[in-house]
Amino acid sequence: QALKEFIAESSKECLVFTIKFCEEFLNENISDQEKESFIKSYTEIYFPAIDLTPLQWLKKVITEIKEAI
Repeated sequence: QALKEFIAESSKECLVFTIKFCEEFLNENISDQEKESFIKSYTEIYFPAIDLTPLQWLKKVITEIKEAI
């Protein structure tokens, strides 16, 4: 629900920036474990409840934003 609201309330430029920022994060030269730890630290999501790892969740978010543009 929060993602839908973010997409609805954000400009196209903001959404494009968000995609770019997230993709740059995914391409960072750090381990997947470090990326997942970072995502867990800065989100309020209980990942086992949504059957996704933090990286799977972020990739899904990117895809949903791209589809909305």
